Amino acid sequence: MGQAGAADNSNPSTIFLNPANVIGAPRLYAQGAMVTSDVFYKDYWIRRASAGTSWSLGKSGAVTMGLDASYSKLHASLGFDFMTQSETLDEDVLALVAGVGFASGHNDFLIGIGAKRFSESQTSFDYYMGESVTEDRDAMAFDAGFEARHRATLQGWDVNSALGVAMVNAGNDLETGDGYEDHLPRQFNFGLNTRMVSPTVGVLSARVPLITFCASLDAMQPRDDDWVWMAGTELAVAQIFFLRNGIQTYTGNHNPDPSLATWGAGVGVPAGKLRARLDYGRQGEYFGKLEHFELTLEWTL
Repeated sequence: MGQAGAADNSNPSTIFLNPANVIGAPRLYAQGAMVTSDVFYKDYWIRRASAGTSWSLGKSGAVTMGLDASYSKLHASLGFDFMTQSETLDEDVLALVAGVGFASGHNDFLIGIGAKRFSESQTSFDYYMGESVTEDRDAMAFDAGFEARHRATLQGWDVNSALGVAMVNAGNDLETGDGYEDHLPRQFNFGLNTRMVSPTVGVLSARVPLITFCASLDAMQPRDDDWVWMAGTELAVAQIFFLRNGIQTYTGNHNPDPSLATWGAGVGVPAGKLRARLDYGRQGEYFGKLEHFELTLEWTL
């Protein structure tokens, strides 16, 4: 969906964009994802695993709590035949997110905070000198997010709209023993989301909406960089088939076409309270492609 979703709490993967999204429907979940690319790097991938829960307090359910724990690893190896030096980067990120949500009439207010531990190792090898140099860096970072949601109905359909804002990866720079510093990828995320959900039908011993449609419009302000605008949509049929598309547009870009298109598809299995979903996403690049694979297991409470 063009990385749009800062105001969409329906899928645990959007916690990456806004920690307030840790508050969702009462559930237990586990999720694994992998991103690969053939852009510039000979070997580039990101692997991520997360697990979490949301639960309501009291009979009224006016207060909801949420927790999420995740581990991510990035590996990038750069080395072309005409270069005399190759570089390898490995980065580990441990993250813990907690949140609380309050319901008031047809409105929900969600607050989330997160803490992250970055550990990075970069190795350079000079072919001429035959020497290898490794630098280790680490840093702490924090996330904070807020989301306001409104619940409504239209001819039997649930129509939910939301506004979200978040600051992610704010903290001290990555430092080495010799005083070298590298900025963390701090950014501000803003998002609008609308989700339309049809009445439920019986599918494989589960009650699921026949049609779900959502649309998101986001803006992102990266550290020391220009604004990025994202828009994306997803259509789900009986929680079995999922189709997505999106676009990213970079301001301050002198390229005649400063936009990147994305698309994705998924299949799911609803069985009682269990939901299993496998997703694929792809983003076009100027010199290659970026692919995203994701598996989500969810138990509704």
